[in-house]
Amino acid sequence: MDHAFTRPADFLVEDVPRPFPWLNVILFLLTCLTTTLVGTILMADFNETLTDNLTGFLTSIVFAPSMLISGLPFSIAIMTILMAHEMGHYLTCRYYGIDASLPYFIPWFTGTMGSFIKIRSPIPDRASLLEVGIAG
Repeated sequence: MDHAFTRPADFLVEDVPRPFPWLNVILFLLTCLTTTLVGTILMADFNETLTDNLTGFLTSIVFAPSMLISGLPFSIAIMTILMAHEMGHYLTCRYYGIDASLPYFIPWFTGTMGSFIKIRSPIPDRASLLEVGIAG
């Protein structure tokens, strides 16, 4: 059995001009913000500087945005994992000629709910479906 990473033949996807993916960019930036906020809260709790009043703590972040720097390692780690996972799916779709969207990140009050890509065209065969699924 040949396990080579080969392209399927006789399957063409029509190139459709697409506008700039503003929604993807906005959702990415919002998810970076929410994960940074959650990372800042986790670090404040770890350092025992988190007050009992969470809204007061969040208000203090507004007046001292330098506090957000402590949440960046958490945010960078989470966003790197999500981006690597989704880009694995996306780039494999591009390799097989499957039309797919850029990743959509889902911001949430706990940081993030994850991310996903939208596959717009039919998947040509089971082998490419399997490789797109495994690539993440």
